[in-house]
Amino acid sequence: MSKKILYADPVHYHGEVDPEMFPYMRPVPYPVARIAAYCLKYFPDHQAQIFKNMHLLLDELRENKPDILAISNYFWNTKLSHRVAEYARQLYPDILIVTGGPNIDRTQEAYQSYARNYPYIDFVVVGEGEFGMHEILKAYEKCGFDRNKTKDMDVKGCFSITSEGLHKYTPNDLRTKNLDDFPSPYLSGLLDPFLAEGLHPVLETVRGCPYTCTYCEQGTSFFTKIATASVENSIDELEYIRKTYSGNWLFLADVNFGIVKRDREIAEYLNKTHHEYGWPKYMDTYNAKMPTERTLECIELLHTMLPAIISFQSTNEKTLDEIKRSNIGFDKATTLAKWAKSKDFEVLTELIYGLPYETKETFVKAVDDLTALGIDKIAIYNLRLLQGSELNTPEDRNKYEYETRFRHVDICFGEYLFDELEKIIEHEEIVFTSHTLTESDFFYCRRFSMMVDALWNSGLFRPAFKYLLSIGIPTGTVIKKLLDKNPLPPSLKDFLNDYTDVATKELYKSSADIDAAARSGKIWGDNTDAKNDVSKPNLAFSYRLRCFEPKALLEISEFIQQEFASDLESSQKQILQDILQHCVYQAPDLLGDAIKLSGSRFNISSIPEVEAHGDVSASQTQTLNSYAYKLDPQKAQIVIDTYDDLKKSGVSINAISDRLTRITSASDLMRTPVPVDN
Repeated sequence: MSKKILYADPVHYHGEVDPEMFPYMRPVPYPVARIAAYCLKYFPDHQAQIFKNMHLLLDELRENKPDILAISNYFWNTKLSHRVAEYARQLYPDILIVTGGPNIDRTQEAYQSYARNYPYIDFVVVGEGEFGMHEILKAYEKCGFDRNKTKDMDVKGCFSITSEGLHKYTPNDLRTKNLDDFPSPYLSGLLDPFLAEGLHPVLETVRGCPYTCTYCEQGTSFFTKIATASVENSIDELEYIRKTYSGNWLFLADVNFGIVKRDREIAEYLNKTHHEYGWPKYMDTYNAKMPTERTLECIELLHTMLPAIISFQSTNEKTLDEIKRSNIGFDKATTLAKWAKSKDFEVLTELIYGLPYETKETFVKAVDDLTALGIDKIAIYNLRLLQGSELNTPEDRNKYEYETRFRHVDICFGEYLFDELEKIIEHEEIVFTSHTLTESDFFYCRRFSMMVDALWNSGLFRPAFKYLLSIGIPTGTVIKKLLDKNPLPPSLKDFLNDYTDVATKELYKSSADIDAAARSGKIWGDNTDAKNDVSKPNLAFSYRLRCFEPKALLEISEFIQQEFASDLESSQKQILQDILQHCVYQAPDLLGDAIKLSGSRFNISSIPEVEAHGDVSASQTQTLNSYAYKLDPQKAQIVIDTYDDLKKSGVSINAISDRLTRITSASDLMRTPVPVDN
């Protein structure tokens, strides 16, 4: 008997977000489409409808009754997923509702808690989604499509919520050994509508991770075995995507690309299509964490599509050992970083503060270590306690004396029509203090990480930092001395105080407090009523510093000159002064003059070499050269017009900066120096 199944992979849609700038917000619903394709293989008579946009799913629920709703959840959509599931239960008390995803601890206590909190759910898949959903459908058919009888069955890899918050769990550690056993949702056409809409393609060619990092849900024993898809099937899917999709992106959902032998063949294919067809133009994946020869070959083949992404998280050996990353280690990651820089590849990495045994001092040292290696961008995160990860267990929480706070997740919010319009905002739990991190340290690390993004990651002050590095002065230490200056220069002080105020106000002691704040209108991410709300403080303030704070940038430049003057020879002082002048003048300064004139004995054309290697050998000239620093008029005007509109509506400079990050990057607005006649 044919049954109607709605598969949903929710995302909060935002019209003001440019999908090319924020591609991770607009992926196809690949996980549930893969589950649907596998289930259709065994139950071809069932009808499968797939949804990403929850407004469309809610319309469908109101108009047509399904037999089954299968909906995924993770920290960026868990509130939305469960509210949609609850609404479906209100509309149709007898339909079967299934949820799944890695967003749950694998313990009996966690299952009991889930059952109490979400009694309107029937089944939760805790094993692999394809197998779990297939087992549920088999049991459902065997029970004559009786919902309650199905929940009394032993369904492997799932638990059912039977009554009054009770649950029935049937363990199953079955893991797929071959991803080719799962039919392709691309080749079956299930994802065609989403590709046509412009959502970005996702492809999984390897599942699992051999490492056991305690902060990651894939660090548990369930995920340590690796399953792969064949080269032939992977390339068939990639070819289909290339011919069907008109965008620029490809997401490989492999967390260690280059770990298996056939990855090189896939990299060769992508290199070929990139050069012949211009696709993919951009990629997102993680390189294998252990730098083998094959890893390096894959990185080289994917160069220009994908930076070299090197996974550090910390450079403190005690921390790495505690989070079970000692099998990777700083030395091995350093080898990969040095190799990538020898090829002039852009290198990205990540740091997390709040990890066990990480202190304010070791965190600053990590930035010293990584910038000295030539890492181009360091994405810095608070430690998030993910459900399903070892660090989220009561034992580890107690061991490391974690005190946590809750905050809303980036731009994961929306307003949805149920019985009436409801505001839904997603939450995450972050480490606030630990056995080695005080409250004061937490906010220091926040300010420090924002300044790393504004001054180093953006490239704005990187030439000056690289020059200082070349004469033995580390970058993290420079930023630390700036933040430690007492008193701070006035404009910079006001800017940093404002940042700390926003970073403080975004923290709540419970997720219920965030919900209450959203309902009251205290926080909300809508252009019409968010006069002060900031979804991403680090990005917003990094943008604000570069685009709207010329006095603070000048104060930073003057501080660096004064602080390190005693360490430099007279010729070095002049070089540093000229480089810093260039750094300040290339800032967008959107409300300043359209053209800024400067004079320098530094050869500005050698700045890329300084930024790459700290090399000033071709930097000085005998005469004073004049340069005009110009904004790109087209890009700048769009941003300035948006700024003016928001300012007239009473939106704060912080919220304006937050909105502008969704239109264009401040790095794209950097002023270009053009030589002019003296």
